[in-house]
Amino acid sequence: MSNPQPATGAAGANPNLRRHALVAVFGLIAVLPIWIPTFPAMCDAPQHASQVVIYSQLKHPGFAYSQLFVVHMLTPNLAGYIPLLLLKPLVGVVAACKLVVSAALFGFLLATSWLVTEFGGDPLLALLAVPGLYGFPFQWGFIGFLVAAPFGICFLVFAKRYFRHPSVRGGIGLGLFFLFVFFCHAMTAAYAAGLAAVYALADMHSARQLLFRWLPIIVTVPTAGLWWVHSVARNPFTHRPMEWDLDWNRFSNIFLHITGWPGALLAFLFVVALIAPIVFLLGMRRQWRFYVLFACCMANAIFTPRGVFGADAVYERYAVFVLPCFALTLAPINLVTRRRAKMAIGWLAIFALVWIAGVAWRMTVFEREARGFSTLLRQMAPGQRVLSINFERNSKVFEGAVFLHFPVWYSALKFGLVDPSFACGNVDLVLYRREAMPKARFADFEFHPESFNWQEHEGWRYRYFVVHSPAEAGAKLFASSEKPVILRAHEDDWWLYENMAPLRSSIAQPDSPPCNNNRAGYPAHCGVEAIVAFRERLASG
Repeated sequence: MSNPQPATGAAGANPNLRRHALVAVFGLIAVLPIWIPTFPAMCDAPQHASQVVIYSQLKHPGFAYSQLFVVHMLTPNLAGYIPLLLLKPLVGVVAACKLVVSAALFGFLLATSWLVTEFGGDPLLALLAVPGLYGFPFQWGFIGFLVAAPFGICFLVFAKRYFRHPSVRGGIGLGLFFLFVFFCHAMTAAYAAGLAAVYALADMHSARQLLFRWLPIIVTVPTAGLWWVHSVARNPFTHRPMEWDLDWNRFSNIFLHITGWPGALLAFLFVVALIAPIVFLLGMRRQWRFYVLFACCMANAIFTPRGVFGADAVYERYAVFVLPCFALTLAPINLVTRRRAKMAIGWLAIFALVWIAGVAWRMTVFEREARGFSTLLRQMAPGQRVLSINFERNSKVFEGAVFLHFPVWYSALKFGLVDPSFACGNVDLVLYRREAMPKARFADFEFHPESFNWQEHEGWRYRYFVVHSPAEAGAKLFASSEKPVILRAHEDDWWLYENMAPLRSSIAQPDSPPCNNNRAGYPAHCGVEAIVAFRERLASG
């Protein structure tokens, strides 16, 4: 039998650096599937893209809807919106979304490798996090949360270092970094601070020591709270009652939330197939504080409220941290034989590559499911108002409702409006003025498309209706319309209807967008044409 590896020390710096570089290579491979479909398979991504485009067009003379909106710069989603605003003029809004998410997933994997190393593990154990990259937060399009997640992990690293060597300078730095993470995403900051506090409690030697460890977070909470009051608490949308929805399904659904695979049993088997060989080959740590940290992580992913301050899907998104925290409970690789260590790392590498290949296949299926919308988009005149009536919100290969807001890509690409919209009262970059609020509201109508009523939802305001349904539904939907609503285009499960009556609205309906279209019918600077051309070149070899 081979001898155990030597303990890590100064001589282990270069091997660790090479291992971090290898994790970075896997990170670059892991983000490739994002670029396969024309549009990312992310539920909220078109809403965020629309917010960015509307914000950038508010002062443009060719944008006819400026008077409908107010700007809300204190949005808690700035971590997602700022890079999108910076990248959109350079690469287009679709490519900007993909670049930002790619950087977030890549950063999450590197941050996990840093966290594992800080806790005495091998950086390559960060590959355990690969199946979670395309889990619940990705599929639901929580771009701000994804961007903030790597910083949340970095906060744990800095907190551990501060706990080991407390100092005034270190405490100030940790408190400032906590505020930075909080401004990126409040839920990420609260989660990371909670884990850090639990770890400090598990490794406590005296009450005075514990207070000194918690002090950097405690003293910054009032500042964070003041920002929260001004940015979120004043919005009526946040005053909805807290939702718990506690039931036994949460225990099985956690595997769905981790992997994003449709089917609880398959998701469970995938996770077991990943971790069981690693546990057998490496074993588990004997220090109980690591299990306290992992237990806290699991408790958040299972028992946290579902809705808080108007934010939905709270506990589900925390599943992305489960596998990184589980990696901390594994025994350091240098305590086992080289053969076992190589087998463990080899299994992680193979599983990660196979998983990435599976995600790439799922993205290919998603592109086939979504291609009908691209056909509809080319038939739609720019600058119009559209109502999304979505009966088919899910994909066959993803657990999340990735098609829920899909028609909103029209707003992002052709400078029109699509309802329901995040501007209907959420804490986002631009919001509808109270007097301009549409009848088809966000967080309501999109889940009940069968409730559409021409008079109640003011169907006469819309020129186009995008219907996603396996069967033709126009005859029933528009039976009470005052003028004919004709079927303009149809492909697969996507249906485009056009209102032929003059639109009764105080807002002018522009006939042309504030930019030229390319040969594919997309705005010249939206970035979609480049993505389509790149994919066509790959397909042709």
